[in-house]
Amino acid sequence: PAVVAKIDNPPRARPQAGLIEAVLVYEERGEGGTSRFAAVLHSTDAAVGPVRSFRSTDIGLVTSLERPLLSWSGANAVFAELLRRQPVVDRGTSQAPYWRDRSRRAPHDLMTDTPSLRGDITGAGPPPHFVYRSPDDPVAGVEQERVDVRIGNQTISWRWNGVQWERWLGSSPHPSTVGPVLTTDIAVLQRAAYLPSGLVDGAGSVVPEAELLGTGTATILTAGRVQEATWTRPTLRSVTTFTDVEGEHVALTPGRTWVVLVDA
Repeated sequence: PAVVAKIDNPPRARPQAGLIEAVLVYEERGEGGTSRFAAVLHSTDAAVGPVRSFRSTDIGLVTSLERPLLSWSGANAVFAELLRRQPVVDRGTSQAPYWRDRSRRAPHDLMTDTPSLRGDITGAGPPPHFVYRSPDDPVAGVEQERVDVRIGNQTISWRWNGVQWERWLGSSPHPSTVGPVLTTDIAVLQRAAYLPSGLVDGAGSVVPEAELLGTGTATILTAGRVQEATWTRPTLRSVTTFTDVEGEHVALTPGRTWVVLVDA
């Protein structure tokens, strides 16, 4: 089964562990203009963290993964009850080993790793989430070396280095624990409406929830090219599909993928 780790993203949480090793990373807008990640690790073991709490948007991220193992630090009573109804295996702090990294400041210091999260648990792997092209297939879209996008109150730049897309925060590279900049093979900028979840955090900020059912637009960055697409998802158990203007599945370059849930 896949491991899904909720990972924090304010400046004090960086550099994060587990993002560059993840086969799939979702980025969602949180309260107060921040963002958080749901990192899906499947084929590579890695340290993970800093681990943070579960949000209602995460329901739409985990339900298509066939009972993944979920790493999370906690949640309010409403979100915790929602989580208990989902097809996931709880690997939170009461179910798996975690520790505090003394080089980090709380609450951005809770760490674990995939062997600790997996333990001896077995199960089915997740279904394929994308359609991929063969090496001989042409790459659709327009050549572009940089794409800027906002999520919450931060500006992200995806910059093509000739091999992969680098993730920059404004004018600075976004570091990881294993290198000076986070990279990915594909970045999907999926536009979704954020609605109030009905709850606020301790500072009084509204906790948003992304609408991940229905249809919308997306921009797909693959192999140094940018292509516009339409996303469709009829049910929470369904995999989101991405199609071009002719209604054909967008074929991505095989590799690690980021899905950034930007405001519609």
